[in-house]
Amino acid sequence: MEVQLGKELSCPVNILPDKGLNGLKRNMFVENVVAILKERTESNEAKKQALKDFITHAVSKLSDVYQQRKDGFTKQMKSLLDKHEANKECIEGLLGQKQDLLSSSKDIEAFLKKLGDSLIWEIQMKVSHMVMKVRTECAMRCRSLQDGMDELSAPQKVHTEMKKHVEACQSPVDFLKGERRLHREAEKYVEDLMSGIDIRRMGTVRGKSLVKNISQDLKAWRSGRTSFDPMAYRSLDVMLTKTASLVEQGEEDSDSDTCLSWEIHSSSEEEGATGDTKHKA
Repeated sequence: MEVQLGKELSCPVNILPDKGLNGLKRNMFVENVVAILKERTESNEAKKQALKDFITHAVSKLSDVYQQRKDGFTKQMKSLLDKHEANKECIEGLLGQKQDLLSSSKDIEAFLKKLGDSLIWEIQMKVSHMVMKVRTECAMRCRSLQDGMDELSAPQKVHTEMKKHVEACQSPVDFLKGERRLHREAEKYVEDLMSGIDIRRMGTVRGKSLVKNISQDLKAWRSGRTSFDPMAYRSLDVMLTKTASLVEQGEEDSDSDTCLSWEIHSSSEEEGATGDTKHKA
């Protein structure tokens, strides 16, 4: 291979040492042909060797392979069946436990519902009972207070009647007709005013008063409390239940008809104070 550039030059590849045929210049075409023939020869030899190995390879019969695979498959089926039979009792036991669990769960749910309904009914009855007691005590106190107000307002009423009598009288005869009665009433109230009206007759709150005790419980329960969770209301329920039971016990121990009414009673100090007032009067 040569390149003509004004003069004849040798190809540097073709003149390398140990190249070419017998020291001659390389012939690339011939070398490529030789390489292709060599590759084909090696490929044919590999194919011949593979064919030779395949022909000498031992091949099993299809019937033998089928029978062998079938026997193995049958053994696996029998092993699975034996395992299932061994676990059958355990499966039945687990199934029975599951049924018992479902049945017990339903019974427990029904019991809890009945228990909840019973507790709700009991709480409602307890609350209704306490509300009735509070209303009864409130009504009795209101009546007692109204009686006290009427008693304290009696002098004012007599004064009003006397004023109307004076204004309505047009003759001495008319004046003398009502003067005697009004004079007696006025004397009675003037005497009471001079001696001091016994305020104790209007009634005082008993120490076992349900309203008083509940009011004290509520104040103690609310004091210092920032959150009102179910446990807080549970503690309030316990306090109110205890208060109601103490009041009921007081009712049984008391000789009076009811412990919710106001009683006209006085302490020795009040009696001494009243005696001093009357004495001074």
